[in-house]
Amino acid sequence: MQGAEVGHWKENTPFQLSIWYRIGSSTDGKPVAYRTDTTRQVSYVEAGSLLMQFYLDAGVPDNELVSTFDKRYIGGWVAWNQEKNGTASTTTNTPVAPQTEWPEVKTAWCNPQADDDCYINNKKVPVAELGKWLPDISESNADQLGGHCETILCFDKDDQPMGYLLQ
Repeated sequence: MQGAEVGHWKENTPFQLSIWYRIGSSTDGKPVAYRTDTTRQVSYVEAGSLLMQFYLDAGVPDNELVSTFDKRYIGGWVAWNQEKNGTASTTTNTPVAPQTEWPEVKTAWCNPQADDDCYINNKKVPVAELGKWLPDISESNADQLGGHCETILCFDKDDQPMGYLLQ
């Protein structure tokens, strides 16, 4: 169906949708798949976050997560991370590789009664910078890997830090 209107998006763009979805516009004008029973518009980066959470909950293997996401988000993993962290630049299209290695983290702790009180290796770290120390992970992926989550951090079966929860 080249050039066909699918939902509310007329463009020569290939889409595959289930019967329960339609293509619509995000609040910032990009194509987003919405459930047919939904009327609330989301931003493109929010749609990306929902898509990523879907993949994590569905158990997409970690080694396939980025490549799967790259196929369904304009600019892929790199663009989504820049946009969700507010670091997207409109002046450059130079791709930045996603972080694949993190520093060694022996201890991690976040105060459950404070908004921005986290410690990595006994050093205070802002919540916004947890991604520099640990990969993001969903609670369901931590469970599948035999771990558990507390506050916004997840730990493996030996109580070693394994990631932080996507916000």
